[in-house]
Amino acid sequence: PATARDLSGGWWDAGDYNKYTTFATKAVHQLLDAYEQKPTIWTDDLNLPESGNGIPDILDELKWELDWLRKMQNPDGSAILK
Repeated sequence: PATARDLSGGWWDAGDYNKYTTFATKAVHQLLDAYEQKPTIWTDDLNLPESGNGIPDILDELKWELDWLRKMQNPDGSAILK
């Protein structure tokens, strides 16, 4: 209980219900690159809970994962694997 913390959020890895910090890097990079290359094609109406907030849904998805990665980081800068 002394080390318990909220690690909710983040993406599952395919059919594996664990979530891994090491696998997040490539997906985050690819989505950011896709948005950077063609920002105007990304809409705000993909039926996500955040849809309709004026921010492209791809960026909402990225924030979901990045917020989780921040939760996975320890005070010393290291990160929990899963």
